[in-house]
Amino acid sequence: MFLIFILSVESFAMDQSLQQLFKSSEFKEGEFSILIQGDETKNSYELNSNNSRIPASLSKLVVAGMAYHYLEPNFVWTTKLLSLSEPKNEVLKGDLCLYGGGNPSFLTEQAWVLANNFLRSDIRKIEGDLIVDESYFDKDYFSDTRMSKRQLRAYDAPVSGASFNWNSVNIYLKPGKIGEKAKAYTTPELNYVRLNNKVIVHKGRTQVQIKRLVHKDYEEFVLTGKLSHLDLEKVFYRPVQEAGRFTGENFKENLEKLGVSVKGKVRVSSCAAYKNELASVDSKELALVVRDMMKYSNNFLAEILSKTIVREKLGVEGSLDKLAPLVAGYLKEAMNLAKDETYVYRSVSGLSYKNRFSAKQLFNLLNYEKLKFSHFYEFASSLPIGGVDGTLKSRFKGFDSIRFRAKTGLLNNVVSLAGYGQTKTNKNFQFVLIYNGQKSKPVWKVQQFFDKILIDYVQKN
Repeated sequence: MFLIFILSVESFAMDQSLQQLFKSSEFKEGEFSILIQGDETKNSYELNSNNSRIPASLSKLVVAGMAYHYLEPNFVWTTKLLSLSEPKNEVLKGDLCLYGGGNPSFLTEQAWVLANNFLRSDIRKIEGDLIVDESYFDKDYFSDTRMSKRQLRAYDAPVSGASFNWNSVNIYLKPGKIGEKAKAYTTPELNYVRLNNKVIVHKGRTQVQIKRLVHKDYEEFVLTGKLSHLDLEKVFYRPVQEAGRFTGENFKENLEKLGVSVKGKVRVSSCAAYKNELASVDSKELALVVRDMMKYSNNFLAEILSKTIVREKLGVEGSLDKLAPLVAGYLKEAMNLAKDETYVYRSVSGLSYKNRFSAKQLFNLLNYEKLKFSHFYEFASSLPIGGVDGTLKSRFKGFDSIRFRAKTGLLNNVVSLAGYGQTKTNKNFQFVLIYNGQKSKPVWKVQQFFDKILIDYVQKN
């Protein structure tokens, strides 16, 4: 009886601590769901933890968990160069096929490695076309689980089975003389992507607008507005429209720079009959791709990973439409779902107001992953570190910030944070904090309040 009484008093005291934090804030308790608890900590902070909430990018915790549940941490994607026939006298008579294989890390460096690997096939002339095969995934570049209106931002890039550079370009602007055009550059630099730069350098603030036009043989980015003369450099990340074509045109230019001529054009098609492998390159291992997704909340990689799970586990083209049973199988176990317990998981990236999870469900997932020795260290290391990197680089300033590893989430009127922490007495705990406000409040105020709650918990445990 005595032990039960002490535990009850301590639990009540901690609830009072959380209530006091709310009393001294401008927020309403009903806008939040909170659960902070550890196996060794004597207290917990809990508020509306069973309420269904919009989690924003905390949804990516599910993607990361499923990736390790269904695939191995050292899983790799392979991009291949294939032909129908053997080359003769340094000439390939037919087409060359670039089979993307879903590779999410096929960036400038990997494309160059693949081109150099191809040189060892002793082919210097391709008389046919360069075919890009995207069939590792379905043809749905833009999933209907995203926002209905397309955004000209890298987070809304098309997803292809043959992607390059995350299907986006970097556009750089540098000031010159006041009153003259700014200097404009792209990375990667290739003929398929062209800039129409109309930006003028001036003494005021930078205000640049970017529009994309898709032509028959290239994509054009039209830059208008003003660039401040005080800016050393401005960079804008923008997606292309035709992902497969973008990949193929870049690779064709790589081959030509190495002295391999391609007589034909770039086209997107299936290469199912192409069995002769001429060269290949492997992606980063899965654990590193998950890390890239989590550290910077990369929506593109969330869809790539989800489609890959479908492809590898069901043996069909990777499609988000076929993901639901795999999600259900994982979450039933990871969230310890009751028979009638529900959730809504429409968008794998969390870029949707339709997703719904409770703080308790996400807390259970964190606890489940903590017990998975086969991959927990990779799972935890993928999370941003407070005050150090990723989306937490500027958080928890002036505090022992490395005590927190967590995934962030953000939409209009939605702020969230979930992960692992350690108290002042070196006791580990898990936490989930979700804010769904009715009225718009500055994001930084909600984030600071989250940080204040967590710091309070760390100091009192």
